[in-house]
Amino acid sequence: GGGPLAMRAGLETLAIIESEGLMANAVAQGDRICAGLKRELAGVAGVVEIRGMGLMIGVELDRPCGDLVKQALAAGLLINVTQDKVIRMLPPLILSAAEADLIVDRLAPVIRAFLVPAARAAAILALREVGILLTAIMVAGRSGRALTAESGTMKVIEAVDAMRAIGLDLIVV
Repeated sequence: GGGPLAMRAGLETLAIIESEGLMANAVAQGDRICAGLKRELAGVAGVVEIRGMGLMIGVELDRPCGDLVKQALAAGLLINVTQDKVIRMLPPLILSAAEADLIVDRLAPVIRAFLVPAARAAAILALREVGILLTAIMVAGRSGRALTAESGTMKVIEAVDAMRAIGLDLIVV
């Protein structure tokens, strides 16, 4: 409870946090991790938001991600998933810049690998739709009938966007 020994331990802890600049370090390293994750996960389909306050860091995804806990552990990271879709990290206040970079280097590929299969499936589905659409355009062209290109153009754009989201380039020949 609130006995003299507990109060003294609390005061000493706060004094150490202040004297060693651990709050400033938490802000600096938290910003470093958030910036690194934003850089490494930019454009990755499925990442909703990367946010942080000091070393309380969250990466919100567009789908449940409880399976990431085991995958991150295999990569040497201890994370938690809250609200079914938010990866939460709470590194220690004494975290160094090198350790912050290591978190980014290990976590970003784990997140990417988790999200890419779903993005790849969406890209394949979009490409199938485009293939069907292109076949319909070719058939219509041979028969002399005109097709409205607006819906077809949107399907092509969606397919190209889905491909780019998983790192594939489209070459038109």
